[in-house]
Amino acid sequence: MTVCVVDPVRTPKLLGTLEAVKKQIAAASHIIINKADLTDQAGLAAAEALVRGINPGAAVAAAVQAAVDPAFLARRSGGLRLARAESCNTPGNRPRSVLLPQRDVPPERLEEFLDRTAGLVLRMKGFYEIDGRLVYV
Repeated sequence: MTVCVVDPVRTPKLLGTLEAVKKQIAAASHIIINKADLTDQAGLAAAEALVRGINPGAAVAAAVQAAVDPAFLARRSGGLRLARAESCNTPGNRPRSVLLPQRDVPPERLEEFLDRTAGLVLRMKGFYEIDGRLVYV
């Protein structure tokens, strides 16, 4: 069994950007359309149509905080099995790590850096030291 959790709002946007999103949906035997509480019925129907267009055989369920009935996960589906699916790991989606070992940089400079790079990265995280304590960014 392979489970893919889909955000009904972000997934359509990410499909055009990240090849791995489509591959993950295609490889799943079970798809959970999460955050059902944050969209309307039309949004849920559109998300279901989207995933069924990519993987018509997968079992699909809507959920809030990814909570699904265990019976859903036990259900057989006609979706692909991981052994038959090609890898979702591509050179374009491998994480890149950059270490910026800076000391004594004022917090406003960090904010400026984050603002300038916001449109260039999909995810950034790390720790920043302010007044001798680490702050998670």
